[in-house]
Amino acid sequence: MKKQWKRMLAGALSCVLALSLLPAAASAAEPEPVYQGDGYYITVELYGNQDLRVMTSEPFSEGLIRFANENYAYGFADQEGNVVLSPEELEASGYQVDAWFGYFSSGLCPVSVEQPDGSLKKGYINKQGELVIPAVYARADMFQGSWASVVKDPGVEAQIIDTAGNVVVDCTVEEYHHWLISDDLYAFRNSSIPYSLIVKDRSGREVAALTADMFDPSNLRIAVSLKGTFSEGYLPIEADGKSLVVDEDWNVVWSDPDYEIKDIGVQSWYEEGVHSGLILVYTPFTNFFVVDVETGEFVIPPEDELETIYDNFSDGLATVRKNKEFGVVDTEGNYVIPVGEFGYDCYIGPFNEGLAMASIDGQYYLLEKHEGTWSGQGQPEEEGYEYGQVPDCPKLQATGTCTGSF
Repeated sequence: MKKQWKRMLAGALSCVLALSLLPAAASAAEPEPVYQGDGYYITVELYGNQDLRVMTSEPFSEGLIRFANENYAYGFADQEGNVVLSPEELEASGYQVDAWFGYFSSGLCPVSVEQPDGSLKKGYINKQGELVIPAVYARADMFQGSWASVVKDPGVEAQIIDTAGNVVVDCTVEEYHHWLISDDLYAFRNSSIPYSLIVKDRSGREVAALTADMFDPSNLRIAVSLKGTFSEGYLPIEADGKSLVVDEDWNVVWSDPDYEIKDIGVQSWYEEGVHSGLILVYTPFTNFFVVDVETGEFVIPPEDELETIYDNFSDGLATVRKNKEFGVVDTEGNYVIPVGEFGYDCYIGPFNEGLAMASIDGQYYLLEKHEGTWSGQGQPEEEGYEYGQVPDCPKLQATGTCTGSF
């Protein structure tokens, strides 16, 4: 699922994020408990464990959010604030969650394990903290669906494994710089055709050769590069410095020479590509906006002047920033939480699985997306129900007020 990224800056960047994203000095506005969208609403409530050093810049992955201790070792907590895996527990088992690629996907998270000779090898733990795929790899990426890319020794060809640790694809030496682009396909550069991308399925059968003349017959020495993975039947690529979106038959469905497809850069947890029919684009050194790949129309136009967009709309929402203030926008371009709603001292993390973490006015808050229309707050205790047992009320705030329709 969620992707390959810039690793060299990872450790330092993650620490900077953790330091900078501690709850800020109180000056932000008090959030409303509910923000109504078109057919959905977002609830905002205090996170259940204010003592954790939550990584508010990061997403929930399979219902868990990362946090760090004073030594910046990582653990995981759930959306209620319960610690599921503590840094101390993981360290006692000899496991270290990496600053980069340190998230759960397909129930597994890559970790580093120190070897008797002092070197580090990588394997995968489950949500119970058990090492279920042995630490025998020099590199181990996060799972994308049921696949993960691994390398046993530096300089040796890569392998693609499944969630049981079985080798699905044993890449040859010629298949260098390979990428998973779906749960069935991977792409790689071939030394004999340096400017192309070869695409194979899990059986090793070649299904496509993406060459420059497919997109620009005038220049055969243009490198074709990936800009993401297949999602919703679309794959973003770059040829001749131009961003393109192709379909599963490799036909171009969107292209505009004035814009580049957004490289989400440091946010390694997100799958780049088309989500909810949208692609994130930008003009260099200016602003970010969003395009519908089928119509070519702007959903978020350049005049909105967004500094950045933190997510990919995979669950219909994206956290955005303008003038260093945050807001939340949906796939129709509606700002369900207006930019600056919570004031200047606020950070809203990316949405994933309908959840996002935020630091507002020196406290952690959980933002959660619900389908439907908010019908108001009730006082369930007055109706004779015990706290937490109100029919059709999906969640209760600490006050006992219902945060769902009823």
